[in-house]
Amino acid sequence: MILNSTNTVFTQEGAESESDLLASHQVLIYKSNSKISSMSYAGPAKEKIVKSSSIPEEFTNILKNIKGYVSLGTTKVYDSNVDSCVDYRNAHIYSSEATTLDGVERICYVAGIKNKNVIQISEYNSNKGAAYSSLYPILKEKMIKEGFVQNLPYDNFNITIEDASKLVDIINEVIEERSMGKYELIKDVKVDTITFGKKEEQKKKFFHVAYYREKNMVQDSSNLNTVQDILSTLNNIVRRIDIIDNFEDIEAVIKKLDSINKMANAKKVILEIKEEI
Repeated sequence: MILNSTNTVFTQEGAESESDLLASHQVLIYKSNSKISSMSYAGPAKEKIVKSSSIPEEFTNILKNIKGYVSLGTTKVYDSNVDSCVDYRNAHIYSSEATTLDGVERICYVAGIKNKNVIQISEYNSNKGAAYSSLYPILKEKMIKEGFVQNLPYDNFNITIEDASKLVDIINEVIEERSMGKYELIKDVKVDTITFGKKEEQKKKFFHVAYYREKNMVQDSSNLNTVQDILSTLNNIVRRIDIIDNFEDIEAVIKKLDSINKMANAKKVILEIKEEI
C-alpha cells in the first residue's frame, strides 16, 4: 500500500495491541515529538558527527560531508570537576527532509567498532523509539551495487576508511533523490512496538512500519532486481559464508537460504504453469 495523507496518520497514539493495529482502517506510523532543531545532540551532519567519541576521527572527518541530519546517542559521564557531562556516541543518519527523530526519514545507523579500524552501517533496530530506518533498503541496494559486501545474516556492512568517501557519496545520492521526490512510502508487513512511560508505568503501543521505494515500480519480475544483480548478491554471500566460524551463525544462514530456495521453487512452478496455459 502506497501511503498518503488520506490513509496514513503520523502519531504517537499507537494501537493498544497488534490485533487492533491490523484491524485499523488507517496506517499508524510513529512520529516522535523530539525535533531535530531543538535537540543539542542533533543537527546537520557537518556540525554534529565530529562530536562522536565512538566513531574514529578519521571517519567523522569524511562523514561530516553527508548532506543530511545526524543525531548522536548519548551517555552520561560523571566528572569530579562537574556534576556530569554528556558523551556523544554512535550516529543516526537522516535525510534532509527529516524534522523529527524517528524511523520515517532515517537512512541508517553508524557505529564505531571497538579495537577495529572500521565503522558499521546498519538499520537501527533498538527498542528505543522506532526500530527501523525507512530509507535503509534503498541505501542497502545502492551499496551492494557499488560492491560493498553485506554481513549476513546480520544485514549490516563494515566500512574501511578507504571506502568511507564512497559511502558518503551513496548516502548523499539517497538524500538528493529523496528531496527530489523520487521515492514513495510503502506500508510493510512488520509491526513496530514502542514502550512509553517510566519503568513503573510503562505501556506498549503498536505501529505500522513503512519503507521507501523508487516511484513507479510495478511489482512484477520485470521491474525488480535483474538476474545479474541477484547472482552477484549470491556470489557475495558465498564469499562471506567461507569466513563464518560460529555454528549458530551458519545455522541462521542455512535457514534463510532454505527459505529463499523454497520461494524460488514456488516461483518456478508458477512459471511452468503459465507456460502450459
